[in-house]
Amino acid sequence: MLGIKIGGKSKAEAAQALQAGLGGLAGRLEAAIPVRLGDNEQTTEVQPAEVGLGVDVEATVASAAKGGATR
Repeated sequence: MLGIKIGGKSKAEAAQALQAGLGGLAGRLEAAIPVRLGDNEQTTEVQPAEVGLGVDVEATVASAAKGGATR
């Protein structure tokens, strides 16, 4: 998952590995990000959480446990 090896781990171990590996990403998802709308050069900033961007560790582990992981 996102370059973090979780195969062969229990669900709890996989969740811990993802949380540790995604620590930096979580911080980046808290800061406003610029978004360009349409074909023009105008941008606006959005808060990732306000538009539904985030990391759901439990859902990711559950999907991987069911074989939903892709390469």
